[in-house]
Amino acid sequence: MAEEQSPWETAHERYSSATANVTSQVRQLALAAIAISWVFRESTEDGSIAISDALVRVVVCAVVALALDFAQFVWKSIAWGIMARRIETNTAKTDREHGDYPVWINYGPNILFWGKTAALAICYLLLAIELLQRLK
Repeated sequence: MAEEQSPWETAHERYSSATANVTSQVRQLALAAIAISWVFRESTEDGSIAISDALVRVVVCAVVALALDFAQFVWKSIAWGIMARRIETNTAKTDREHGDYPVWINYGPNILFWGKTAALAICYLLLAIELLQRLK
């Protein structure tokens, strides 16, 4: 018979699933914003390519979102690697059985998660403004 999950385990599992989904969407939408910006590029008389300042800002926000996504997983890997080593050597102040880990371990990844989400929201706000301007 399967052991019933505690409310904390259920909440943590649902949170992890939701944030993994958001992370995947951030990556896809950031790349889509870059592609949309490329589609709306302009050609100059000499044949070179020009991208408006507004679309450059869109691309910068998309790249910032992708960079924050990468930084989030680097930070998470380092923090949990250190924690795993401390548990292995019995130098960590944690309860292995109940998963009582230090609060600080997720501060950086959480800040980076919300940062990348905000950067993407700004990216699409700027993109919407630019596309609406072009429709006028």
